[in-house]
Amino acid sequence: MAMQHPESHSPPGANGSPGYQDETVSLRGVIWFAIIFIGFAIVSQVMLWAVYSRFHRQASSVDVRRSALAPEQVVTPPPRLQPSPGQDSTPWQDMDQLRRAEREDFARRGWIDAKTGQVVIPDQIVKQVQGMSAKATTRPRG
Repeated sequence: MAMQHPESHSPPGANGSPGYQDETVSLRGVIWFAIIFIGFAIVSQVMLWAVYSRFHRQASSVDVRRSALAPEQVVTPPPRLQPSPGQDSTPWQDMDQLRRAEREDFARRGWIDAKTGQVVIPDQIVKQVQGMSAKATTRPRG
């Protein structure tokens, strides 16, 4: 038996042989790809919108008030952002209100100087507070 030699192939790209790649791109293929791609994108978006709208309708049908006596707005516990329900003032208005309340408290205690209008804490109270803070910071050695 004689050995058969495989057919010799010419190098790729020569005379349209296998492995040859045409340098031009088919415009018809690109147009069909774009049409199919855009159509798929539109169909996908419509399907997503349908699914989400169904979920929204289903969730809102379950979202009902538990009682007719429940308040319309739930007030969150402090500290609240300003302004918010139940806290309609702004930070600067709160600070003015705090300073006014402090001033009234100092006037009630008699700590406001009648001539200058400044707050003057009596020396006796200052010494009492200093004594309290000195006792709190010292520890017995042992």
